[in-house]
Amino acid sequence: LLIHKNNELIIDLIAVKKGLRGKEIGSKLIESSISLYNNLNYICAGTQVSNISSISFYKKNNFVIKRKGYTFHRHKP
Repeated sequence: LLIHKNNELIIDLIAVKKGLRGKEIGSKLIESSISLYNNLNYICAGTQVSNISSISFYKKNNFVIKRKGYTFHRHKP
């Protein structure tokens, strides 16, 4: 899921099927997502603090941790 507004890009969800990981597919998804928009001032990706493999993936793709926080969701019963 990509959200683009005010020259900012938020990569909210990215996933690669388990058997296809390690083939640079996720990195290519990020590159192609960024190339969709010109003049980006900011690119943000979110993941869970406990998702070490996701954090490693984003670091490998030149993202740096800027902040840690909590997001609360409320689902209808």
